Amino acid sequence: MKKTISSILLIILILSCVFFSGCKNKTTSGEPVGGITEVPLATQNPRTTQVTVYYMDKNGYIVPVQTSIDWSEGIAKAVIRKMMNTPELQQQLVTMGLESLMPPEAAINGIDINDGLAKIDFTTSELTLTSKKAEENFVQGVVLALTAFPTVEKVQFMFNGYILETLEYGTKVNEPISATDFNVIGSESDGEETVCVYMHGTSEENYNYFVPITMYTDTNDCAAAINCLMNTDVPELKSSIPENCTLESMEIIDNTLCLFFSEEFTQLAEDKNAEAAAIKSIALTCSQYYPDTKIKVYAGNKEYVPTEGIDIPTFSNII
Repeated sequence: MKKTISSILLIILILSCVFFSGCKNKTTSGEPVGGITEVPLATQNPRTTQVTVYYMDKNGYIVPVQTSIDWSEGIAKAVIRKMMNTPELQQQLVTMGLESLMPPEAAINGIDINDGLAKIDFTTSELTLTSKKAEENFVQGVVLALTAFPTVEKVQFMFNGYILETLEYGTKVNEPISATDFNVIGSESDGEETVCVYMHGTSEENYNYFVPITMYTDTNDCAAAINCLMNTDVPELKSSIPENCTLESMEIIDNTLCLFFSEEFTQLAEDKNAEAAAIKSIALTCSQYYPDTKIKVYAGNKEYVPTEGIDIPTFSNII
């Protein structure tokens, strides 16, 4: 019996040595960092949980999507795997007009989370990304997904256990990275504050997906956000609010946010798809400032009642 146990322990020791000896990188610019292990982020154990993952559209905009995944102790790794560039994912996203922002070879060795830092180790540094923008989206998408967890403040990228200085197109990954504003339009010369507005794109399958766009402005409030939504030209995206329409005023009445637009807003009644997209863009944008408040819109002095009503969306895109 002792001989059998000794043999088993010897086999385990040999397999462990083989595993750790395989963590080498051909091209590196830093010291190897070992000890990549999967760390649970919470103690609860529901069957599934809602998480936010990030994809991109054909124009290079990062698009957040809410989805369900099975709960496991390796929830952080499960979230990143949900973003992996696989044929199954691409088939799922094609109707929405979205695609993975990760290269197909970006498999994960492991994720270690400690003291607010998530170290994610990919199996290769040879990433088939085709542009600087695609490279930045890859890095930013991973950072956004991981920093959504309350235990993660920054993300350190590693490749086969090594930290690289930069990726092929110059994106720096040598230090821990924090989440920042994404899909930024304009520059600080347009204002010292930023607002986030929700515009929409349309896939070839005629599916509307909604994209958060960061814009510079002089003030950060709901009125400024709605004005940016209506008056900023964003390539390939739109708000569907009619041209020449203006926001006359807004106020809270009986726990309801009332938006008073000019008479041109009534033109939405001519196109129900545009109406639904415009109302959702408005609701998503306003819900950042008034998350638990009902919304009414007015065209001129008369309430405008959309065909599908006005709901406060729980999330911009859901699959």
